[in-house]
Parts: sequence; structure tokens; C-alpha cells
Amino acid sequence: MHATILSTYPPRGCGLATFARDLRNGLASAGVTADVVASVREPGAPGRAPEVTAEIVQDRRADYAAAARALGDETDVVCVQHEFGIFGGPEGAYVTDFMEAAGRPVVTTLHTVLPRPSAAYRRSMLAVVEASSRLVVMTETARTLMREVYRVPASKVSVVPHGTPVVTAPAAGLRARLGLEGRTVLLTFGLLGPSKGIEFALDALAPVAEAHPDVLYVVLGATHPEIVAREGEAYRESLQAAVEARGLGDHVRFVDRYVDGPELGEWLQASDVYVSPYPGMDQICSGTLAYALAAGLAVVSTPYLHAAEVLAGGAGRLVPYGDVDGFAAALADFAASPQARAEAGRRARAIGAPTAWPETGRAYRRVFEEVVAEAERQARAGLRPAGRAEAFSVHPGALPAALDALDRLTDDVGPVQHTVYGVPDRRHGYSADDAARALVAAYGAMRRIGRPPASLLRTTQTCLAFLRHAQRPDGAFHNFMSFERRFLDDRGGDDTTGRAIWGLGATVRWAPDAPSQQLALELIERALADELHHPCARAYAMVGLGLALDAVPEHGTIRAALGELADGLVDQFERTSDAGWRWFSDSMTYANALPPHALLRASRHLPDRADRLREVADETARFALDRTVVDGQFDPVGNDGWLTRDGHRAVYDQQPVEAGYAAWFWADAGALTGDDRYTEAARLAVEWFYGRNRAGEPLFDIASGACYDGLTPEGVNQNQGAESVIAGVLAHLAAVDLGLVQQGRAADAEVTGASGPNVR
Repeated sequence: MHATILSTYPPRGCGLATFARDLRNGLASAGVTADVVASVREPGAPGRAPEVTAEIVQDRRADYAAAARALGDETDVVCVQHEFGIFGGPEGAYVTDFMEAAGRPVVTTLHTVLPRPSAAYRRSMLAVVEASSRLVVMTETARTLMREVYRVPASKVSVVPHGTPVVTAPAAGLRARLGLEGRTVLLTFGLLGPSKGIEFALDALAPVAEAHPDVLYVVLGATHPEIVAREGEAYRESLQAAVEARGLGDHVRFVDRYVDGPELGEWLQASDVYVSPYPGMDQICSGTLAYALAAGLAVVSTPYLHAAEVLAGGAGRLVPYGDVDGFAAALADFAASPQARAEAGRRARAIGAPTAWPETGRAYRRVFEEVVAEAERQARAGLRPAGRAEAFSVHPGALPAALDALDRLTDDVGPVQHTVYGVPDRRHGYSADDAARALVAAYGAMRRIGRPPASLLRTTQTCLAFLRHAQRPDGAFHNFMSFERRFLDDRGGDDTTGRAIWGLGATVRWAPDAPSQQLALELIERALADELHHPCARAYAMVGLGLALDAVPEHGTIRAALGELADGLVDQFERTSDAGWRWFSDSMTYANALPPHALLRASRHLPDRADRLREVADETARFALDRTVVDGQFDPVGNDGWLTRDGHRAVYDQQPVEAGYAAWFWADAGALTGDDRYTEAARLAVEWFYGRNRAGEPLFDIASGACYDGLTPEGVNQNQGAESVIAGVLAHLAAVDLGLVQQGRAADAEVTGASGPNVR
């Protein structure tokens, strides 16, 4: 097997360059030859390695596709080392030109996975996801983020831990040769810059050095070249000044050079504690931490994502950034106790042992073999490559337009329920149902579009206030309110309470402010007094409670309520289903993607019954998909009679809320399970809005962002009520997660013209 690696590469001094070189060596030990296409700042730099067959000048876009087209016939697979900053274009976007022109399966290693990406970084990441046959991440946390933040199917993501050198015993006299004899050595290494957090470690060192005079903190590494180019050695000089000001000159040693290979191995062998004081908590993988674990060093670290995952088993201590006393205490504990260092080191070595580069090379070879075999299978079957969504895409202006439509319908009370040809019809007032759905849609948009418009925050505050006002003393909710602000019912039905809990759960999970989260949590706690019976009501509430538990996992009352609702839903399935009817009641009505999705979500929080919940979810999902995906298109059950056990099926009226829910819930189910059935159903549900439906008519109006109220025997219902508008928002949020939003030149086009499909 032959691979081509795209990355920075020595002599360029950066962690990714070292990684690519070591990966190439690991692949060689696994029987994979590899050449390199190197990303460079300037062409023709001296010291180019013989395995580098081509260079891409980072900011020269034409180089990317040209290098891909020049790949040799022997290349079976391309392996891209992805970091936003090493490729040109906005957020490193030029790299997708190479990936799309390569004409081979592409395996992309993601060295950064942002848990809260801006809209621009999300777009760039989703373009990389779309152009990749497989994604490799280095931690389970990163795989979870890819599933939950970027909605990537689990089947498309493989975990291969960061490779590490093969650890050998230290040579005799090593400490004396390095000038470390008689010292307890604390080590931080790697390219130096503010992201290392060295100043925090220095703040904590003074009391440790006073109590343990043998302590020596070694800061090993040159300043990052890009920092030197911008500001010279100002950062290093500030650290040296801090050392002098604290009187730590005998306890800190700066080794100002780029250290790699055997020399780095010697420093690791000669050290006692690895110090990782990173200030940024979103660091998903640290190569230096991986090396320290493999070397069997005890670790004191801030709880960034990678450290929090690997140190949970006792290989080190986690201390919040800024907690100087806590960090000092952790360092002092290890300085005082060789036994504690040895025990933590033993656990560290157990974590690091399976990550030696030869093992990493074998793991990558297995991934390569899988994607090459899949590409060959698709070629024989005449299928398009997995991960490419070229047949259908949504205009990038569609989601902003849909959010504008929701904003126009929302006044200072909440979303107006109905419209006449798109104009709010105030005679029909408001509903708690729409307020709850709008909370989910608005918070969903906030998570996906970076800095949200102020209108979204206004919508969430208005809808949260509506639900608080609508809640009765017994925990249930009024549903309908007149335009004059009078409730028109004594109480809403089960579904109103269920939907309210769904919207409130989204608030607990995703609201950017603690007061909104706390209020929503209190409203949920009161709502738990309202006993729910209808399957959909239970499912709405289960999804909301699951979201709340994501934020407050120790809330025993909510967890117990989720268990009761899940048991009740499974019991309804067992009482009403038979061999030919695998559903929760005698008719299939509305929100049919919701109950299976609710069971999947609940299984994450209820491990004692997770297998049964997933089993029922799978059975009912198959049943629903078989009846709502017909002849390659989404064909929801009409609400003019529903689908009954005796075989009667209503064709009309087909409702946008059914398609919006299907897009939203099936997309998340696909991300949770990696099952392509769900992902494909979600895509078809999005396409339903654009005319791939029984009538062949679009229901989404890209000019206004609104959505028509349904398909009737006479055609499209021209009204555009709140329920339909919110459904359109949910569908377009799912389209973002599914990678269906246009990229490149099309993404810059203005949203103009009349309604109609925007299908590429």
C-alpha cells in the first residue's frame, strides 16, 4: 500500500511537521510506503527531505489542486494532517481544493476539533468533513464532539491516539550529563508561546521551591517561529523577568532550542513530573502530553479536553487554570513523594504503551485498508464516494432567511400562531407549543452560526417568559393565548407539557446565560408533577430531560423522571405492537421520528436499561422509515386520517412540522449511531421542503425565509404559520449538520428572486 501525506514537514519547525515525519516512519513499520506533499511558507527552503515529492505554498491557492493532480499512480490513499493554521484561505479552506482533486480516498487527521466553533470555522470544518472518506481523531472526547457538535456519523470517525516514541531505559549517567543530578525535575517542552501557560506554572513554583529546594523546572524548547516573526522574543523575555522577580533563578532553566528525536527522549527519561499548564480548555490533543505519558511521567495539568480524558485514571493531577495554590499543592505532593510519582508514572505508562509509533502505523494502515476497500466497492456499484453531497445542496442564505422569518413572526409576547399569506393573523394569538419549539430552534441556531444576531437572544427571552407565564401552579401549561393576552384554555394537553419540557431542556443545555438556565430548570422541576401518557408527550419530555441532564448530570430527580418516562414509552410499545405493527399506539400520527430518537437519547443517560431502549428505538425507527421514505423520497403520513393498524394511510395534509422534525431528529440519530439510514432520511426530509415531495412543489420560500403550511390535495397551502416557519428553521439547521450547505462561489451569491428549489 502506498499513501501520500499532506502536511507541514521538517525542516519546518512545528508539531504537525514532527507528527507527519513520525507517522511516515510508523507507516513504514506497518508496510505502508508514503511520500509527502509539504505545506510551506516560501518555496525552495533548504533542507527539503527526499520523501517530499511536492510543495504547496500555503497561501497560493492554485498549488493545491495542481499538487493533487500530480499525484503518482501508485498512491492508494491520501492522508491529510489538518490544522486550520497550516493551510491558506479563510480558516484554511484551500485544503479542500487538494482533497477534492485528489481522486483517491482521503483520510483526514483532525488535530484541532473546536467544541464551540464560530460560523466560519464550522463551515471550514464541514467542508473538510464532506471531502473526507474517513476522519481520524486522537481522543474519545474528539469523537464525541464530531458527533454532537458537527453531526458527523460515528461510522465516519476513527480514534487513533497520538503516536509516541518507543520508550527505552535511560542511559547511565544521563542526569549528570544534562546537569540534573540531585534535582527533582519538572518539565514543560514544545514550541514556546502564550498558549503554553508557563507564567501560571511560574506563579505556582515559588512555594514549591521554598519547601523543596531540589526542585528544578526545565522549560525546554524554542519560541514558536511565527511568534518570533511577529514579536521577537518578548514572551520568553517576560518569563525570564518573572523568574528573576520571584527569585527562582536556581529553580528554573530555559533550554532555548527546538528539541526533537533522541535528545527529547533523553530529557523525558531524566525528568520526574510533566507540567502542562495550558490556559486554553478547548485543547483536544496535546502531543507533548502523549509523549510524557509514554515516558511514564507523573503529570500536573490544567483540565483541558485531552488532559481531562487521559488523566481521569490517576496518571496525574488536574487543577483549574488560575488556581495557583492548587497547582502548587499538586506539584509539591509529587516533589515530596517518590512513591506518588512512581504510582502516577505506572498509570501513565499503561496509557502511553499502546501508542508507540509502530502501533499507530498499524492502526492507520487498518483505516487505509477500510477506505480503499469501500472506494473499490462503490466504484464497482457505480456509487458516488461516501461523504460527498453533490446532488443536492441548500443555499447558504436559506438559514439566515428562515431565522428572519421567525423574527418577523415574534412580537413581545411570542411567535404569532397563524398568518394570512405570510402576514401575522393576530386573531389567533399565541401558543406555548410554538414558544417551546422556537426555543429549540433559536438555541440550535446559536450553536451553529457563531455570533448570533440579537434577534435570536430576544426570541429566546420572549419564549422563556411566555412559558413561565403559561405554567399553572400544578406544573402543567396553558397552551393558547389570545392577542389580548388572555389564556383561552384551562390547560393544554399532554403534548403541551412535553413540548414545553423539550424547549426548557434546550434552554438548560444551551442558553448562554446562567439566569435563563436556572429559570428553565425550575420550570422543568415543576412540570414533572404533570403526569404524561401520550407517547409523543413522553418523547418530547424525554428529549428535554436528556438535554437538561447533559448540563446537570447529577440531578437525580430529572434522571429518575427520565427513567420513568422511558419505561412508560417502552411499556406502550410492548402493549400495542405485534409482529406486523412495531409502534407505540394503534395509529401512526405526527412527529414519527421523535419517539425512536427520544429512546436513543435516553439510552445515553440510563445505562442500566440502555440496551433495551436502543433495541426498541431501532425496531420503531425501521418501522417509521419504511412508512415515511417511499420510492427514494420523504413522504410523511398525512394528518387527514393518519396511518392506522388496518392499513389505511392518509396522503394529505402533509405538514412541514413533520418534515422539519424528521430532518432534525433523524440527523441527530445518525450522528449518535453512525447509521446511514437515519442520515439519508434526514437529507430526504430537507429535500421535501425544496420540491422533492409528492406534489413536486417547494414549500420553503428562500426570498422570505418562510415556509408554507402544508401539502393539500389542491396543492401548497399558501399560509405561513409559526409552526411551519419553525419547522423550516429546524430543517435548515439539520442541513448545516448534514453538510448540505453550498460551499465556494455559490455560497457568496445573494438571496434574491422568487421561491423555488435551490438544488445543485
